[in-house]
Amino acid sequence: MGNLNIVKLAGIALIVALAISLGVGGKAAQAQTLFGLAHSGPDGLSTLYRINPSTGGFDPVGSDTSFHRCSGMDFDASGTLFATCERGDDTHVLITIDSSTGEGKGEEVGPTGVGTGPLAFIKTVSDISFRNSGGALFAFLKDDPSFRFFPFLATINDDGSAAAIALIASFGFGNGIAFSPEDELFHADEDRLNTLDLATGVATFKAYLDFSGLPDSPDNGCCDNIPRVNAMDFLPGTETLFASVNDRLLQSSGVGERPHKNFLATINTTTGDVTIIGKTVKGLDAIAFAPAVTATPPVKADTLPVKAELGSFKCYEVKRPQGSPKFEEVKMTLNDRFDGSIETRVEKAERVCTPVPDVTSSTAGFTCYKIKYEENQEERHPKFQQLDVVVGDEIYGEGQALTLKKPKVICVPSTIVVP
Repeated sequence: MGNLNIVKLAGIALIVALAISLGVGGKAAQAQTLFGLAHSGPDGLSTLYRINPSTGGFDPVGSDTSFHRCSGMDFDASGTLFATCERGDDTHVLITIDSSTGEGKGEEVGPTGVGTGPLAFIKTVSDISFRNSGGALFAFLKDDPSFRFFPFLATINDDGSAAAIALIASFGFGNGIAFSPEDELFHADEDRLNTLDLATGVATFKAYLDFSGLPDSPDNGCCDNIPRVNAMDFLPGTETLFASVNDRLLQSSGVGERPHKNFLATINTTTGDVTIIGKTVKGLDAIAFAPAVTATPPVKADTLPVKAELGSFKCYEVKRPQGSPKFEEVKMTLNDRFDGSIETRVEKAERVCTPVPDVTSSTAGFTCYKIKYEENQEERHPKFQQLDVVVGDEIYGEGQALTLKKPKVICVPSTIVVP
């Protein structure tokens, strides 16, 4: 994904609307939507989150998935989000999650067989990843540490059942896996970064993991408390490997276990250096990027439509007439693919936009309101980072390079009547 988003628009008012939808985007490479699954305690219900890949900030998608201890997650090529979780009766299952409606609810595909029958000694699926070529779903099966068996590499069938295919010589904790764009299966724990052979499970050492990116502190430090990588995914179309890092101090004599600390990070696949992006949602145990959206190629002037489907709009400044009711501030949660879900204060009307050319029989238009982010969003969202776009329209023609700044207004469809 490059650093330009190619957009076809007509009308200055719609350029303003684009700026609203982009929100806090940062660089285009960071605009891809990252999802995470987190749960609290050994048997907590898992909740789906949107995670800001620039900061680790997060927002829940709905209340919870209705499944417990979700530990692996990935999108298939069609954009369906799959996860491995447990039912309330502790049966381990493969599920799909609706990530598009804001509900974040899960729907069972079928039992994986983990913890029963031939896989009775397996405790969980620590992570899953779809292979790009052919779309097979691979899983890392982790045994109960009390048994001290080796873990297994497995595939998960369409009905949810897991089939172990290779023994892996690793006793590590965490165990995130992710396919690179070239279909190398990377694996990481608390010590090493490896690639795994899909047929034999043989681990090829790539690098020792170096978690010394930040000194430890009560606020945002990492990582001196036995950190481990418990989930990974590549930013679509790139070699940038993102990771969920769980940093905790194991129980020792006279000292209770410290609360889990969770961080979003990237891993250098050549050196093993772990770069901490920021503290993230507590209990994060799975991450997955939504599939990349293919950008529209640049459009030549002679191929641009004379008008976009919505037409062009002319916008007027507005003020409140003396004696009219004062606008009462409204709180809204605005959600877009660049900024995620963010709480916003709508303060007052600033513009009224009407179609051009004028259609006297039409009362349709837009009202644009001034917006500000809620103060409590600062920890979960970064300060606005400018975003470069190319805008093609009937006024400029082929397209002009513009830099979007902080969003100022939200424009909503309106009925506009002259008394």
